[in-house]
Amino acid sequence: MSTAIDIPGTNGVATNGQIGANWLHDPWEAHMRPRGPYTLENADEYLDQEAVELYNGWLVWQEMTHIRERTVLGTIQSMLDLSARKVAFGQMLPDQAECLLKNGDVIKPDASLISWERLKRAATPQGPNDRILLTECPELVIESRSPSNWRKQEALKRAQYFANGTEVVWDVDEPNRVIYVYHAWAPEKPIRYNEGDDITCDYIPNWYRRVADIFDEHVSAETVAGEVAVAWRTEGMEIGEARGIEI
Repeated sequence: MSTAIDIPGTNGVATNGQIGANWLHDPWEAHMRPRGPYTLENADEYLDQEAVELYNGWLVWQEMTHIRERTVLGTIQSMLDLSARKVAFGQMLPDQAECLLKNGDVIKPDASLISWERLKRAATPQGPNDRILLTECPELVIESRSPSNWRKQEALKRAQYFANGTEVVWDVDEPNRVIYVYHAWAPEKPIRYNEGDDITCDYIPNWYRRVADIFDEHVSAETVAGEVAVAWRTEGMEIGEARGIEI
């Protein structure tokens, strides 16, 4: 059953018939308001079941990505996950992986790469229902830049990531087929990667992908796997040679 919460400035409460009626659509608006009434303790069910984040005591609807943005994010997830596992670094996390920040906010990256060491340390039971949340943000966060997103909203979210352990943020601009890479040590100086560029990953040695391939709707499985496919092919040939079988 949903928890009823009095909302300052209104005569109503967030009951089952009114869920979402007082939630915001802009993280920046939440940031500029006095602290709101919501916390992980009293809004845990909403955070678990709805596409919302918690900013400064206010629940804020997440803007939903469209199919092309989701396709690009899926390609990035596949490219990084295979390689991160191959070098025993860690794995990708999909959207709705919740990060509990030091200030009590709860935010959900569109996608992220986390080391197994950090995942083991940071994934802990939190809130009244002991749901597993991350108390440290993943090392690499990937956000899809929607056309309606304001740059100050994106800057606010990056600042929160960087303050809670994230070291790199990829800002994926699908309409313009560009990826901006922000680092915690230079948050105002992103590196821009265009279609003709190769993008690298700080956590996977020798990893690179052509940006054009990331945005290609029909990118091949071999291109997605990259150096992992090469390694598997080489291993297969070596096994075949050892057994006297041509592969």
